[in-house]
Amino acid sequence: MRRVLIGSCLHTPPGSLRARILPAFIAHLAALDLEGLQVSHAFVIDGLDSTAAGAHRLLLQAFPDASMTMLHDQDPRMSEVRRERAAAGDSYQRMAWVRNHLRARALFEGADFLFSIDGDILPPPSLLRQLVAEDRPWCAGLVCNTPPPDDPWAWNVMNFTADAIRHIHFRPDLERGGPCKITGAVCLYRQDLLERVWWAPDTAGKNVGLGRLARRAGLRGWYLPVICEHLMVEEQ
Repeated sequence: MRRVLIGSCLHTPPGSLRARILPAFIAHLAALDLEGLQVSHAFVIDGLDSTAAGAHRLLLQAFPDASMTMLHDQDPRMSEVRRERAAAGDSYQRMAWVRNHLRARALFEGADFLFSIDGDILPPPSLLRQLVAEDRPWCAGLVCNTPPPDDPWAWNVMNFTADAIRHIHFRPDLERGGPCKITGAVCLYRQDLLERVWWAPDTAGKNVGLGRLARRAGLRGWYLPVICEHLMVEEQ
């Protein structure tokens, strides 16, 4: 039986869209088809304001055995991250630091896979089992970030250019899936990948650093033609 850690890094300050859609996110996690899988849950709550919104209580009501890590800016381990973040002028340093908590938890538990999913993504019930069945170093579901979907920039899959420095979005094959070198939002990472690479800060994007390290290690990513709902804005 394959062991999967389902994990998410959440920032849900009171009144935010992420806080309002958290019940829907939890409902979709609870509805995942887990037949044949041994599953645990881990959540990283980023920010005291997220705690004030009660995110941890909602998560523990649904997943009472979940591992819960709460981070805040006063954490002394964040001092270096805050300096580097301010110097770089972006948040990718912190994003990498936060996501590596999930990686560490998956390795600690000896999980065969880490299923990492952002808090504004609603996966279909079958997605996790489909990703596990692929048994690739890393494999993602599709997310359309900004319509129209014919725009390559709308999708969460990217490749490096020939110089391996820059990266470009591409329009995915919606029937067969295919390879990709950078992805994120909703992705399954196999244990052998987690042992060799990590979320490394990169000014080009929050998942680009991991993609660079995976590429150097010869670990290739894949995506399935399974579209997940992305709640970027509330319905009017």
